[in-house]
Amino acid sequence: FAAWLERVAVDRRAEYDEIVAYHLEQAYRYRAELGPPDAHAQELALRAGTLLADAGERADARADVAATVELLSRAVELLPADLPRRRRLLSTLGIGFYDAGDGPRAEEILTDAIAEADRAGDEGASARAALVLVQVHSSTRSTEMSETLSETERLADILARVGDEAGARLAQAWIAFILFAMGRAAEAAQRGRALVELGDGDELWQREAQTTVGVSLHFGPTPVEQAIAWIQASIDRAEGARHADGGYLGIGRLRALQGRFAEARKHSARGRASAEDVGNRHLLANAMGTLGEIEYREGNLAEAARLIRESYDAMIATGDRAFASTIAVALGEVLLDLDEDNEAWQFGTIARETSSTDDVMSQAGGRAVQARVVSRRGDHDTAEALAREAVEIMARTDYLVHHGEALVHLAHVLWQAGKVDEALAAAREATALYEQKGATVLVDQTERLIDVWTG
Repeated sequence: FAAWLERVAVDRRAEYDEIVAYHLEQAYRYRAELGPPDAHAQELALRAGTLLADAGERADARADVAATVELLSRAVELLPADLPRRRRLLSTLGIGFYDAGDGPRAEEILTDAIAEADRAGDEGASARAALVLVQVHSSTRSTEMSETLSETERLADILARVGDEAGARLAQAWIAFILFAMGRAAEAAQRGRALVELGDGDELWQREAQTTVGVSLHFGPTPVEQAIAWIQASIDRAEGARHADGGYLGIGRLRALQGRFAEARKHSARGRASAEDVGNRHLLANAMGTLGEIEYREGNLAEAARLIRESYDAMIATGDRAFASTIAVALGEVLLDLDEDNEAWQFGTIARETSSTDDVMSQAGGRAVQARVVSRRGDHDTAEALAREAVEIMARTDYLVHHGEALVHLAHVLWQAGKVDEALAAAREATALYEQKGATVLVDQTERLIDVWTG
């Protein structure tokens, strides 16, 4: 049947690859049930595995995580263990399992991929799998970002030396993201843009570079409208590709900073739908957190707490620690406003203890949440020390909004301690940062707070 279908569908071959592969796969398995696979059975397995690999790579190009995992899992089971292509497919499969929310399985596949490549003397395949594993470990084990950066740079050099251009560019895209996560958003955006300008294709390194630029523009010093314009242009260039919809989450968060909450919800809901459609559980957890952040910005605290808690639980379920620690900060801040101080303290502690020491958002945010709780309990000296540590961490970054929020937390702590002038100075400094970003909703909120404190 597979042979017949290949003949009649010759002009539309790619559309039928998965169906042809399925029948070749079944033919192979039937023969294997009848006895040890002979040369013909092995040929069937190779043909089926090759077609499944082709289909899996097309699924990966359109960021369809569920299809990528399903197709490539079958492909690597059928292809010969000593086939160079199979060794490289394992890296893509490892990323797929990570995005699908199975961090432990991703680690297992990538560890095995490194071992297989080393046995075969395939330095390039080993470096590619190690590159992916380093990024997975940065999330599942919260390894120090400085260590992740150093190892990623080392692997980038190896991949460039062995001629794996796509692998080397992927490493460069991830280097840019690590720099962003360390608080160097403007530099990360510049590096990411340089990669994006190399082409508008669907390779993983191009998608990762676009993601890095988007988040760097969102968190960094780029004004809101300029950031939205770049992200929207990136989406338009992708012409409706599934992976482009992740950019809508960024637009949603940025619109929320302007107080345009209906638009923010619309864009973020599209990002959430995309994540569900392609089976990307990491993106879905992020989408839930984005929707929660929008509710928080508008003052809908109960709904914000529900959504952000769901986001945190979903991220933890994937095996992730690093991204979950940042969500813990967001949940702690909402719980503060709900006067749930004990639980807020718990999530502030989680943020600090489950993240790397150079994870600026989690370390600063965790301290800020803890400072507010301690302040309410009357320990003003400890509260001020924690709040100032948070501000000091954020001051070393170019995250305007998060720096401003750390200053607002400090202002609350100082106000509780009776240091009115210092509290007002911190709040006004935060307002200036918000104005620089174009975060009008935060400018308004902070100015109202100042008005209350000045009577």
